[in-house]
Amino acid sequence: MITPDVIDIYKEVILSPEFKRLKNVSFLGILGYSLLEPRTISSRYDHSIAVADMCFNFCRSKDMSYEDTTYITLAGILHDVGHPCFSHSLEAIFKEKCGIEHHKVTRQLVLFSSSLDIIWKKYNIDPIHIVDIIEGDSTSIVTKIPFNFDTLDGIYRTESHFKSNLDTKDTIQIIY
Repeated sequence: MITPDVIDIYKEVILSPEFKRLKNVSFLGILGYSLLEPRTISSRYDHSIAVADMCFNFCRSKDMSYEDTTYITLAGILHDVGHPCFSHSLEAIFKEKCGIEHHKVTRQLVLFSSSLDIIWKKYNIDPIHIVDIIEGDSTSIVTKIPFNFDTLDGIYRTESHFKSNLDTKDTIQIIY
């Protein structure tokens, strides 16, 4: 059973070195450093917080259990924790030259990071369940719905960066 300190769980994960590292990883990879004048600068950290917020609000709107909401929100927070610098832009090279792929790194960090492991033990969290949700192997409703919060926020951030008038936040409100 998960303790009622859910905000503390999220806070501790967000303050972990594994997650804080994402502040320095551009959401758009190399494009995030383009010479175009962006309206916003966005990191994988910002994106992951937004995805977690969408997950949390979706779960609440569906009256999901406390436990499901906690795991789904943790999956939202951690879904991109394995991204390297420049994000997807250099992933093919990292994979070819070093055998590194961000999905596998995410899995490894969630399951085996010593700082995250302290949090999992403190709050009786099963990291395998988080990984299953991230990888879509869970029976969770979030893995079965016909849209995903990662993509919705990604569209919003990309459009914001390149000064489009698209307001994905309105789309998100319709979903809730």
